Amino acid sequence: RSKARRLQIQPALMARSLQEGLGGACVLTKTRHDMGRMMQASAVFAPRDLVLTEPPVLRGSCSIDVCPGCGCPRKSSGRSTASVLRRCGGPKDCAWAAAEEDVALAPAIAWHLSTSAKVLSRGSAADGGNGVRVCCLLALVIQAAANVSLKAWLLGHLRPAGDGAVASNRAAACTSGMPGATTGPHGESTLSYARLFARFVPLDVSELNHLLLVLQTNLFTIDECSIGIYASACLIEHSCRPNARVSVAGPGALLSVHATRRIAVSESVSFSYIDEEDWLARAPAQQRRARLHRELGFYCQCSACRLEEGIECESSQSSS
Repeated sequence: RSKARRLQIQPALMARSLQEGLGGACVLTKTRHDMGRMMQASAVFAPRDLVLTEPPVLRGSCSIDVCPGCGCPRKSSGRSTASVLRRCGGPKDCAWAAAEEDVALAPAIAWHLSTSAKVLSRGSAADGGNGVRVCCLLALVIQAAANVSLKAWLLGHLRPAGDGAVASNRAAACTSGMPGATTGPHGESTLSYARLFARFVPLDVSELNHLLLVLQTNLFTIDECSIGIYASACLIEHSCRPNARVSVAGPGALLSVHATRRIAVSESVSFSYIDEEDWLARAPAQQRRARLHRELGFYCQCSACRLEEGIECESSQSSS
């Protein structure tokens, strides 16, 4: 009965987060045939205005002493040698706590803990590199595998891997026999994760690949050891010349979106997936597109890139 109660709580939290996020921030969801789903302003925002704020629906961490799902301290079972028995000490509706009750996921939880320990023993999360990402994604997958309602919500309500600025905005996307599969480094790395996770998680490679593509399309970085899924913010599209900035802060990993310039009614809300301090943010469109395609799997078609592309075409035609 306790487990069934948890399965009912999650969708209620998700629906409330989506309603409060979109309804309280004067933004709404729109769908365009060429861009997929996006977030548009239903009121005028001035620079520095708060556009949206919301907590994560789901989070995943590379962690040992805190729960990978809710961030609360883990409680010891009293047997220090059986570290896998260190359980979530947080709220009863924590999706990771539900996963700990599923015997079929015990190998995956044990592998997550041992891998996190190896990664974090290197001194810093930055030294862990790809290992941190593997642990964070695995934490999300474990929680989804333990909760049928949660997995259905992730696949049915988040932006699909073939939708929005991350996916349908790319010109090079195509399928290869697997749901949501893509070509290029991004698709190859996701498939490698799926094959690795299938050794521990009771889902087949095809299902894992689809789930991982959706998760990577929608996730936000919380800190150097954690990532999160946000019900409303995942609809914000990328632009190399954005009109908003995203930040995540506090123990509750609250995500906030602030306008960086005036946003008109019906204008799409956008932020840059490239850190503004990264040299690439000021690089030519060709270099930005190459990085975004290599690391995130989409070919950028934002207005800034299209404008630069048009100028380059005109210059080449003039010179010829």
